[in-house]
Amino acid sequence: MKKLFEGWTPFEIVLFLSGQIVTFVIGIINRSNPFALIAGALNICNAILSAKGRVANYYFGIIGNLIYSIISFQNRYYSEVITNFLIVMPISFYGLYNWIKRRREGREEEVKIATLTTKEILIPILSQVVLSVPYYYMLKYFNTDMLVISTFSMIATILAFYFMAKASEIFYVFFILSAVPKIAFWIVPLFHGDTRNIPLLISNIVYLVNDIYGLYNWLKMKKEQKETNA
Repeated sequence: MKKLFEGWTPFEIVLFLSGQIVTFVIGIINRSNPFALIAGALNICNAILSAKGRVANYYFGIIGNLIYSIISFQNRYYSEVITNFLIVMPISFYGLYNWIKRRREGREEEVKIATLTTKEILIPILSQVVLSVPYYYMLKYFNTDMLVISTFSMIATILAFYFMAKASEIFYVFFILSAVPKIAFWIVPLFHGDTRNIPLLISNIVYLVNDIYGLYNWLKMKKEQKETNA
């Protein structure tokens, strides 16, 4: 546990603590769904640990993803259920395995960042573009709310977790793209007076800030790793 929090910058500590405190305070005031509080807290842990390239992010992420899928089902966001439970969950288990295998020598909590070829990048992206049509009609069949946004979120999330599992910094580009519709998902209920899942809204806003920082940090770590191995 001590190693888990070693080397945190002041920004990371502030982002972590502020995200957790605001999530719980607002959640308690609004009598939010207790599972949303737990999922929000786990998501924030997962977000910051992934930005630092720490293998442990997957432990928080897998549990948080399971709870998030249940809440999404209750809110009829079937795209989120299908994406997170049926697709992201298996990818996450593969990612955990791959990150453990790619742990840096002498720094076991940190993953060695991969350099993918153009082919390794384009094939997954093009495959998801092709699959966007069946995704759309599948979600339409389930009467999914915000259909177009849900389809886009599904594609961006799948690509984000795929490239994350491959330990490539590209995953943050897709996490940033997927963060916007996820925030929209949890803002809409507020206009109808539903405040139960505010912790998920807050955690996704923290996610967006962290994703921008994470992309910067991974590019920095990748440069440092290349210089160390040079």
